Amino acid sequence: MVGNRHGYAVVVSPLLSLAKDQRASAVDLGIEAEAWNSSIEPALKRRIAGDLQDAQTTLRLLFTTPESLETPDLGDALRAGAASGLVKLFCVDEAHCVSQWGNSFRPSYLRLGEARAQLMPGVPILAMTGTATAAVRRDMARSLELRSPVVVDRPASRPELCYDVVFREALEHERKATARASDADEEEADPTLQDLAAFIEAQGTKSGIVYCVRRETVDAVARELRGLGADAAAYHAGLGSSDRARVQDQWKRGDVQVVVATVAFGMGIDKSDVRWVVHHDVPISMEGFLQESGRAGRDGLPAISRMYASHESLEQSVKLERKSRRWGEEGTDEEATGSMVGYVSGEGCKRLSIARYLGEQGRRCAEVENSEPCISCRDRQQHAANVRRWQSYRSASGGTGGVVGVAWRGVGEPAAKRKRPPALGVVLGASSLWCKGNAFAVAPHGPTGPSQVPALKTITNGNKRRAFVPPRRIGE
Repeated sequence: MVGNRHGYAVVVSPLLSLAKDQRASAVDLGIEAEAWNSSIEPALKRRIAGDLQDAQTTLRLLFTTPESLETPDLGDALRAGAASGLVKLFCVDEAHCVSQWGNSFRPSYLRLGEARAQLMPGVPILAMTGTATAAVRRDMARSLELRSPVVVDRPASRPELCYDVVFREALEHERKATARASDADEEEADPTLQDLAAFIEAQGTKSGIVYCVRRETVDAVARELRGLGADAAAYHAGLGSSDRARVQDQWKRGDVQVVVATVAFGMGIDKSDVRWVVHHDVPISMEGFLQESGRAGRDGLPAISRMYASHESLEQSVKLERKSRRWGEEGTDEEATGSMVGYVSGEGCKRLSIARYLGEQGRRCAEVENSEPCISCRDRQQHAANVRRWQSYRSASGGTGGVVGVAWRGVGEPAAKRKRPPALGVVLGASSLWCKGNAFAVAPHGPTGPSQVPALKTITNGNKRRAFVPPRRIGE
């Protein structure tokens, strides 16, 4: 790695737990490694600082955080080490975090390019991530100040993953219908949790993760699953560090089958035999969904990605996604949120939907060798009927429909002058999420004008452009 006897690589990780695991794995492999973050005692930091500047150092890896790079003690030590030729590589793990269009972490991530230029100019840089659209890649390169970088990637398709979507309103509707037919009490256990518990039971002793958006949901779901017989433990930032470490270690060893967690869990954890990942709520972003679902089946054997979707959860996901992203030149909020909506409410192949979002041509499950079929490819007619039935539940309950972001306005304006994304529109005859999702499924990469979206018809009303999606085109 280093080209001579002495020298080390600096690895930036977004989470303390991830850095802890990475360092432990390196030490197990006989590689001398240290971590520098807010949890490290001052005395140990002083020793590490000396090692970073020692011409005879045996240190090979330093795991740190974006915030720590901005502290004087570490900054001075790395600057001196780089001047002596000891810093051989600067690596940014989970590099999508630097992008204003990737997952939102901390502002210090956006200053990594500046930190590298000031502390270790000329040192080679390696940016690594499991999920990135073309726009995110461009933003990563710009933020990290990469010049003509060599890009190494692989297709997004994970043939070993079976993508599944279950509609929570359909489960509730079925529960009420069954209760009425048998004159039973309709106020029974949450049908989503009952279905999830049955799913977990069907997996036997196979390890899995249940992701929830909020901490309170994590606690409630873990508690209810235990009440339904599942071997489940909760994990989120509100728990003490020792409790989190205990749950993580028990799960890795197989002493606990199921971890119910917020999205911070699982990043960088070395456990290849995770057989299933369930999203109890619709994820905030497509990038997050791909990162989290991708933690299943890393050993190449068949695995399941299941999502429980509801209209309420989907709308909340869109709202949270818009809050977490900033408007800029590389893409739009509507493109990102529309992709998540399109994945959930689209009637087509889920694998193809993912590939298109990432800018790849992609293929349907049946066209991918040794591929596990998604819920649509297993029975497209049945899945399409389920989607339409799900939409009808929203219409019957008085949900809003009609106004969606599918027409494109302000296309000719410079991006820097836009005060909001250029996607607005009106749709008639179907619910907003259905039309919006499928409209973006047709053109997932952000067309430059309405004429490039074949499912749209456009008219001019004064200076405003409007688009109307014929209901018969939905899902084609």
